Amino acid sequence: MPNTVYAYSNAYSQKRQREKNSAAKFVFHSILIIIAVLLLLLGITRTAFVRHQLKYNRLTNALRSDTQISAVKSGGKTVAEIIREEFVSDDQVTLEDVADAVDCMEIPAFAADKLHVWGELLRGNSDVVPHITSDEVVGLLEEHEHDLYRKCMLVIDDSDKEDIRLNADGPLGIVNKLFDFFYGSPAMRALARFRVSIWCIILDIVLIGLLLWRWCRICKNTGRPERKAWKCLGFTVLIPGAVCFIACAVSALISVFSKNDSALGAVKRAVRLPMWAISMVTISAGALLIIFALLSEIIAHKRENAPAKTAPAAPAYPAAAPAAKAPAPQPEPAVRTCIHCGREFPAKGSFCIYCGKPQEQQPAEPAAEAPEVKAPPLADTAEIPAQAPAASAPSVMPGFTAPQIPQTPAAPAAEDPAEQ
Repeated sequence: MPNTVYAYSNAYSQKRQREKNSAAKFVFHSILIIIAVLLLLLGITRTAFVRHQLKYNRLTNALRSDTQISAVKSGGKTVAEIIREEFVSDDQVTLEDVADAVDCMEIPAFAADKLHVWGELLRGNSDVVPHITSDEVVGLLEEHEHDLYRKCMLVIDDSDKEDIRLNADGPLGIVNKLFDFFYGSPAMRALARFRVSIWCIILDIVLIGLLLWRWCRICKNTGRPERKAWKCLGFTVLIPGAVCFIACAVSALISVFSKNDSALGAVKRAVRLPMWAISMVTISAGALLIIFALLSEIIAHKRENAPAKTAPAAPAYPAAAPAAKAPAPQPEPAVRTCIHCGREFPAKGSFCIYCGKPQEQQPAEPAAEAPEVKAPPLADTAEIPAQAPAASAPSVMPGFTAPQIPQTPAAPAAEDPAEQ
């Protein structure tokens, strides 16, 4: 009894250990797959957004039409407020004057030109890599130097220009190096153009399908139903889409009810429009995966609870008679009886050991032949009297009389010529 209890406890502990190992394996692989799916979704979103902008040029047109850069907030303050506090010392210069001076610099149009060059590179129409240098920023200030002085009494001398170069060279140098790395060589340009093609989206979807297959295999190996992988993938796709949809909805509501939404309003609408469509498609895909998993679960429960189908009863036929068995061979007798003296002697012998006579069967005597009955000699025809008609034979069957056969009369005998 103690050995049995020990064996049972050991088997139970091993089972629990296997369950823990399978659960840890499932969680570890699920985390890796979720991260990979999120990265692929990010790539699909980025490709779809860039393709939309390249096709309709909404963002470029929005930047050219929206010139109120002075109302953009940074750190709780607008650009006009920052410039007035940091660079303007004349109290007679108002905030509106600074805003007009900043808006006349056409900074959004400058960004739209750079974005157009980048779009032409991705379309394959040009190989020119866009760059932003500190000299271009200083040149933009020099171009509108007169307007800045006239509207807000802002004087930009050579020392200010040198400070701008020193402060802008570091961040702009990093951006330019990244553009050179991703778009400088022909191979990287080809890869960048592939990343904005429809084939890139198809490849990402295929990779997500392979990850789903891998997830199903992990569920099967760890003793879990495969529909759980479908459900988990559905939530992995649905949640980012829902977050993106909520962000777009909140941004749209703020634009509608906010009074200070004039800053880059067209740019925000150009960004929200493709994101609405992308979030809706992502939510739909995740919902379909979850619905498929739920339907599979319902069908599985119905199959488990369904009554077992019984086969129809076979028609009753009379039982076949058992086949006749061949008679078993009878053993030969050990002794036999003498046909002369009646004593028993061994069956192997051919002569009786008592009387010495052979035991062969005597031939049977032929039956006596019946005496031959000789027919009486026929008398002369003339002396044969006429025979009386034969009596009718008695009826074999009662009530039935045999038919009478008519007798032909005998011809008269010819007369002897001697008697004549």
